[in-house]
Amino acid sequence: MAGGTGSRMMPFSSILPKPLLIYKEKTLLENIMDNFSEYGLNDFKLSINYKSELIKSYFSEVNLPYKLSFIEEEEKLGSIGALQLIKEPKYNDYFVINCDTLINANLYKIHKYHKTKKNDLTIIVADINIRIPYGVCYYNKNFSLRKISEKPEINYKINSGLYLINSDLIKLIPNNYKIYNFDNFIKTLKKNKKKIGIYIIDENSWKDLGTLSQFNLDKIKI
Repeated sequence: MAGGTGSRMMPFSSILPKPLLIYKEKTLLENIMDNFSEYGLNDFKLSINYKSELIKSYFSEVNLPYKLSFIEEEEKLGSIGALQLIKEPKYNDYFVINCDTLINANLYKIHKYHKTKKNDLTIIVADINIRIPYGVCYYNKNFSLRKISEKPEINYKINSGLYLINSDLIKLIPNNYKIYNFDNFIKTLKKNKKKIGIYIIDENSWKDLGTLSQFNLDKIKI
């Protein structure tokens, strides 16, 4: 999913679209596709809108070792809405990933889990521990102190931006939405009683490169 404006990556994304920013000597998109290609997944569809001509022009000059086609959004359709433009799905299941998400996980195991659990949608989540760098006060209803916990650690299961979906879900995405995001998709699936599961990966298996601070500025090249 590469149709967004990359507002969190300004001012760099005002020059190049975020998918074409360079990370470890390759564009973000090529990093992502290389990871999938290691598991024999070599047929990619790229949703584009913002600076789409730059993206198409770049890939027309690159000799890719896999197949790449484009889903062109005439208007921004949201974080998942572009899937509605896949009119005749070729595969039973599709991995869907954000263009700023790098996943180092066994995709074979994820797909096997998806099938074994008979999920309609599997959300890949990262197991994240966040340490609060302060003493946290717990108090009673009358505001008397109950205890102080020094620098507690809290565990969260974070949406990594990678999903595995059954292709029959695509027809549930309405075409009368101007913007259709992932939270809308979840509501639609729940309304239609579809099975939604999660697959947990280690924190170190996930890298979110959606902001400048996370991207690591010394890796950016224009």
